[in-house]
Amino acid sequence: MPSQPDIRPRPQPAGGDAVERRLRALSSACAALAAAVLVTAGTIGWASRGGSAGAWLTSPPADSFVIAVGALLLVLLAGAVHGRIMRPAEPDESESDGERDADDGGEAQGEAPAAPPEAATWAAARLHAYSWATGVSFAMLAAAAALGAAVAAAGRAPFYGLVICIASLLAMAARWPRRSGFDLALRSDRPAEPSRARGRP
Repeated sequence: MPSQPDIRPRPQPAGGDAVERRLRALSSACAALAAAVLVTAGTIGWASRGGSAGAWLTSPPADSFVIAVGALLLVLLAGAVHGRIMRPAEPDESESDGERDADDGGEAQGEAPAAPPEAATWAAARLHAYSWATGVSFAMLAAAAALGAAVAAAGRAPFYGLVICIASLLAMAARWPRRSGFDLALRSDRPAEPSRARGRP
């Protein structure tokens, strides 16, 4: 009699539900910021719909131009800040030679070595860093869009303001919180386990 296939659902990785909940909450917050930037861009375009091409391309005053440059720098710096926060901490190399000798002696006597840090602890730390990096970068992009709106309104340069808002939206879309993005960051940032076989006969 042929054996029936196993149709039981495969077990999900530990902490998967928590990751999904955290990413959903993060996506909701990011969606609110992205919607605000989108409304800002639409408002700039609607307010300037009757203007001529010359009015669109008018250079802003010097102070508004400096604000526009600062807003574009915020858009560029958002990616650098995201990467800096996501950079994993350097491994602690302060372990003394005596502790290492004690560990080697315990292994030689058949004692079980100390258990490595749980993978769930590392994943939780990276999830916290991923959420923090995404939130900070989105806040910087939203601030850049607000500066763009100020340039469009006070500086009478709607083209500059619209370009800043569109650049912020594109940067938000590139850094949108996704499970695939978090998994990729988790795999690329995972530290290599030290080898205890090094230096043994």
